[in-house]
Amino acid sequence: MANTVRPARAEFGWIYLQSLIESAERRVDEHRARKQRLRAWWAARRVEELRAYEAWRNLPAGAEMASPPRTAFAVASAAVVCAVAAAFVLALRSADGSVPVAVDLALLALASIWFILGVACAGART
Repeated sequence: MANTVRPARAEFGWIYLQSLIESAERRVDEHRARKQRLRAWWAARRVEELRAYEAWRNLPAGAEMASPPRTAFAVASAAVVCAVAAAFVLALRSADGSVPVAVDLALLALASIWFILGVACAGART
């Protein structure tokens, strides 16, 4: 029974990558034994590429992710609050109580931006 926490697909990928690295290292040794310098160099380069990929794969989860746009979310929240206040004042001052279409569209756009930034700030749930 395996004592790993990785899913089966990730475990298989790791085993496959280790197999590729071992066969590439074997190829380097074989070419060096036969004094085939150019082929040995190409094989060594392949080993380096595989090792770099292995190091990249072993990064902790979320290591390369950018920080969430919290400042943009705060600005969008403030803009939504101001737009709602402006729409309320405009509705109170209008003669028939209707809010102009431009204000409706502005509120819709700001609410959409606010929602998208809210989702971006929430990040992935684990």
